[in-house]
Amino acid sequence: MMKRIITVLLIACLSISIIGCGKEKDNKKKQDDKIEQQDNSVDEKEQPDDSQEELNPSEEILEGVNPKNFKMQEMGILLTYPKLWHENFDDMMGCVNGGFQLKTESGYNMEIQGSVLWDYNINQKPQNLANVFMVSIDEWNKMIENGKSMKDFLTEENWLLFEHEPNITTHEENDYMYIIVTPDKSKITEKTDEEKQYKNMLVTSEELLKSIEFIEIVTLEERDKRASESFTVVPQFKAKDTNGNDVDNSIFEGKKLTMINVWATTCGACVNEMPELQELYKDMKEKDINVIGIVTDGSEELELTKTIIEKTGVEYTNIVPDDSLNEYLKNLTATPTTIFVNEKGEKVGDIQIGAPRENAKEAYEEEIIKRLK
Repeated sequence: MMKRIITVLLIACLSISIIGCGKEKDNKKKQDDKIEQQDNSVDEKEQPDDSQEELNPSEEILEGVNPKNFKMQEMGILLTYPKLWHENFDDMMGCVNGGFQLKTESGYNMEIQGSVLWDYNINQKPQNLANVFMVSIDEWNKMIENGKSMKDFLTEENWLLFEHEPNITTHEENDYMYIIVTPDKSKITEKTDEEKQYKNMLVTSEELLKSIEFIEIVTLEERDKRASESFTVVPQFKAKDTNGNDVDNSIFEGKKLTMINVWATTCGACVNEMPELQELYKDMKEKDINVIGIVTDGSEELELTKTIIEKTGVEYTNIVPDDSLNEYLKNLTATPTTIFVNEKGEKVGDIQIGAPRENAKEAYEEEIIKRLK
């Protein structure tokens, strides 16, 4: 099963998708539970256990489809994955945290603005690949004035205990200090195949820094503000759908309301809700309400887009954005994002960021009813 990391905060699906994580031991237990379920095969003559966890559509459809980068707008970073990270993504886990403290053994605290952790699973045992921390310059300078260093925070209590001397690199950008911590590759032995495999996956903190592009920081508050002010009206566009047919603003004409679902091929949450969006489309089209999709990476991943559409049974139009639509979507910070427009392409009500946790069809039906009143 693909171990995709999820966050609805990222446009790359956001794409590694990072679901908020707890402590490493808790994550390990959850992995073991899933593995135990997978290993319990069902005899063909027996009825399947209804309590057994069902796979989401994305876990089958996106199997082997590995994202090339990781975007964390709240931290202002865009990481291009090292080659082996990209190739072995199914065996990686990640965790995003923000607004917490690291504590030294002497009791000194440092406020962390945000952090990302990457682990690599070998025989279901997570091995740390890298940590990236973001702290304010003021907080960093205060730490130095108190005679502390980043090494003082690498303790078991902070879940940052390293078996060997860590490799640490810092970079100042956007009034923040970014601290990149990786295991020292030179200190890893190669006595077992697992150790060789792990060492091969490691990069130095300096190498990882070179893979990071520092971008504009957008907080959740700023994201919501931009979202409320954006997408007011769909501009004039001339694009193609995924079958190569011409699509323009006339797609909105004669409809009481059009629901635009903006998605990406690397977004598991997007793929998971698509079968329910198809059911919604079937129910609503006779009521002059349309459902369409815009796939943000459709031009780069057209064949994968078509595969996803086929396997989810989607029949509604999915548009590959042209320059005009790409400009319209420039403030998009997450997928899926859903926009409701009238026959003139004007936004009706607030946009919806992220997918409903359950019963997507019913949730979107409620949103449609609100906008028709």
